[in-house]
Amino acid sequence: MLTKVTETASHSSLVTHFERVSISGAFVYLGPDHRLVAELRAAEVDPTAFVRAQALVEALPALSKRKLLSTFMRVTWPRAPPH
Repeated sequence: MLTKVTETASHSSLVTHFERVSISGAFVYLGPDHRLVAELRAAEVDPTAFVRAQALVEALPALSKRKLLSTFMRVTWPRAPPH
């Protein structure tokens, strides 16, 4: 699903966008005490935390993962308005 981060530049741009969308989604869908929320916050400064967050997303139950990823997709790539 998510691309593993191997370069610092990639980490910076991925986390910046991922943070904006996913930490809010994780907070709403999973609650403030879920480990994914903490890992996403830590990922702002720690590339390995982003990799740990990816593993946590992959381990989510199917419905929770689908909600989180569909929210990320919808915000990242919104549908074009009808003509």
